[in-house]
Amino acid sequence: MVVASPSVYSNNGYMAANEVDHESNPRGTATAAICITFTAVAFVILSLRVYTRLFVIRNLGSEDYVAILATCFSIAFTTLVCIQVDHGLGRHADTIHNSNETALLKAFYASVPTYEASITLTKISIVLQYHRVFVGKKITKAIRVMLGVDILYGLWAILATSLMCIPTAYFWDSRLEGHCLNSTAIYFTNASLNIVTDIITLVLPMPVIGSLQLPRKQKLALMVGFGLGGFVCLCSILRLNSLRVISQSRDKSYDNAPAAYWSAVEANMAIICSCLPTLKGFVTRYFKGFLESTSYNLTVSANRRKHISGTLPINQSGNDLGGSTNALQFIELRGNGKTGSWQALDAESR
Repeated sequence: MVVASPSVYSNNGYMAANEVDHESNPRGTATAAICITFTAVAFVILSLRVYTRLFVIRNLGSEDYVAILATCFSIAFTTLVCIQVDHGLGRHADTIHNSNETALLKAFYASVPTYEASITLTKISIVLQYHRVFVGKKITKAIRVMLGVDILYGLWAILATSLMCIPTAYFWDSRLEGHCLNSTAIYFTNASLNIVTDIITLVLPMPVIGSLQLPRKQKLALMVGFGLGGFVCLCSILRLNSLRVISQSRDKSYDNAPAAYWSAVEANMAIICSCLPTLKGFVTRYFKGFLESTSYNLTVSANRRKHISGTLPINQSGNDLGGSTNALQFIELRGNGKTGSWQALDAESR
């Protein structure tokens, strides 16, 4: 989200005190609804992750604690967006009363480092999960370097957006003596670095997975499991476009709504994608019968096609990774050496 300079939400300065801004705000309402929906889904998925780690696998790790903290910041961000909506986000600037403008700018200022904290912590959680899963000198070194990059990026992004104006109150009250950094440059720099680190995090485990001595479909299932972050990269790119629009806008309270909800979508999709690969134990315990039934049906269908066409099924055992069971079984694994053989972390849950 971008604001070029403090107190620029109103086109004509402050509104007259007797003007009322009680008209409906469908744009703001939609923004709040999107943020709340994605945050609620992320919270549910995180809760399933914590339940799986505590009661199914019984192995709550550091990456899980970091994911919990990231979700707390995501909830805080959504709360701040809702406060902005309550004070005029989504409305045209010339319809916002001066007191609402101040409250809107305060909530906006607080929301930016909150968003950065959530995004950074989710990246750290994913990299810590890599550290738990992968072994080997080269990949371990790459993971540790990436962890350092994420920490440095997060510190820069949070501090730069928190200390953008000196004093802080100058951001929402330009009558004070103070100064602000170029917010547009900071936001675009952070967004660009965010996309770059997303892509690096996404591709980091792919060479290791590709080198495993596994059937092609099993490798593909692993890549899909660890490549869910591609959705987050897409959200980051879409958010970048909304930043471009707001940076050129003269009606920022109205045009800032898409940047707000894309920020929430990105932060929560990152949490969701980081949690999904950890739910294998939960799905295996509570949906094992359904998955086995699905795998059986797929095998029967393959055998029928074999009988009709004379071609061999992909896997005579009926457990090829095109079905649900093995695809889930290979999501959460750990290497046990240089040979490429892998063992499930949560075998005790089966």
